[in-house]
Amino acid sequence: MNIKHLILFLILSLGLAQCTQVKQQDIRRIEGYWEIESVQSHGETFQPKGAAPSVDYYFFSTDTSGIKKKLSPRMIGQYETSEDQVAFVIREEKGAFALHFQTPLETWKEEIKEISADRLILFHKDMEYHYKRHKKIEL
Repeated sequence: MNIKHLILFLILSLGLAQCTQVKQQDIRRIEGYWEIESVQSHGETFQPKGAAPSVDYYFFSTDTSGIKKKLSPRMIGQYETSEDQVAFVIREEKGAFALHFQTPLETWKEEIKEISADRLILFHKDMEYHYKRHKKIEL
């Protein structure tokens, strides 16, 4: 590879990295209903079978904090939920944003790899969770 090809490769790589970088103004897009489309780990992709058994619901109480709940979709746009929820705080670390969760039993973080109106990718413990925006069941 000559120097011209190397420089071109570096410029294109930096350009692609800038396209997928999560920005502060995108963070609020997390709010709402998300279902797992696939999970990637160690080069393998796992996809759930059938309808989504549960949906993750994110709600912001401030600009950088809120709650996450697991919901079960029901017919005609309703959800069944338990009282269980976990609080989160979003922090920027080394140019990346992460959701920090804390319960009485554990703490963990999920790095936000990508966010758009209908797509969310979170990274946690060598696993990449690919979400799509959940659409309510309408009859």
